[in-house]
Amino acid sequence: MLALATTAIGSSTGFTGFTGFAGVALAAGPQPGAGGAANEAAVRQQVAALYQQAERDTEAFDGAAERIAHIQVSLADITAREARLRDRLAEVRGDVGRSAATEYRDLGLSPTLALLFSARPETYLDQATAATRLGDIQQERLDSVLAEQDLMRRLERAMNQSLSDLRGEQAELSAGSARIRAQLSAARQELDSLDAAQRQRVEYSLQVSAGPGAGLAAGPSLATLLRAMGAQSADSSRAARAVATAYAQLGKPYLWGAIGPNEFDCSGLTRFAWAAAGVWLPRTSQEQAAAAPAVPVSLIRAGDLVVYFSDRTHVGVYVGLGLVIHAPHSGTVVQFTPLRSMPIAVVVRPS
Repeated sequence: MLALATTAIGSSTGFTGFTGFAGVALAAGPQPGAGGAANEAAVRQQVAALYQQAERDTEAFDGAAERIAHIQVSLADITAREARLRDRLAEVRGDVGRSAATEYRDLGLSPTLALLFSARPETYLDQATAATRLGDIQQERLDSVLAEQDLMRRLERAMNQSLSDLRGEQAELSAGSARIRAQLSAARQELDSLDAAQRQRVEYSLQVSAGPGAGLAAGPSLATLLRAMGAQSADSSRAARAVATAYAQLGKPYLWGAIGPNEFDCSGLTRFAWAAAGVWLPRTSQEQAAAAPAVPVSLIRAGDLVVYFSDRTHVGVYVGLGLVIHAPHSGTVVQFTPLRSMPIAVVVRPS
């Protein structure tokens, strides 16, 4: 069963940021009813690997979505600049055209004959000097038109390139999201291969919550957390606000690619929590790991971000008392987990 799913997903192409099942060696899962502790342990290992892979792909999905958002902002800026430039070009061309028409209409004798027959040559020379200056001004305006035309062409090329990039990002995003869905479906098939008792034990060990509110009873109150961090209230510091915001999301469902306020993935939750404290964080767990100073785990304090796994594909908010609030994976809700429940890659401190 799993071998077939692995082949299908691994053969798909598209999003180079997604790693599929590379590096995850999974054997065919047990068939329904096979039973046995060995099969249960094998399924637990396989499902855990699938969820971790889906988490990696979710972070890549989030990164692609962020890049698309940046491209869309750039496109909007280019479009606005292009519109302003077109208006400016029309204005300059109109002014230059009217000036040229006036000069042509007023042109009579050649400069030499005009000077020869002028009743007051000194007046003519003054006028000729002024005309020369006017010609210089017109030339500068014409040069400006040419420069603006060149800028227009470069803006149009930039817009076309941005559009091409956007289409590519969207295609990769679509391929990546399909791969995530296939991975999560494969994980669910593995769980369904177990009997009810085995499935319950595996889900519990993987912290797969049964529904909203699951896992909350074991956690301390917000007031307890704030007292532990020495905060007088949820608004007494940025870290306290981040902790309080993360706490308020407990029980909300995990959804890959979600940034709140009703569903979250892991980095969407941490970004949401610190945004409430007035601190901007980038979108993915890898980017968040590099966006703030690292601190030793021994000096960790409430509000710090805990980034897990060597590839930095999961992140949560440390809230004190040895606990982290995080959005684990599909099928779960935002919940507490012990600080060392997963391999810690780095702890960073936003400010």
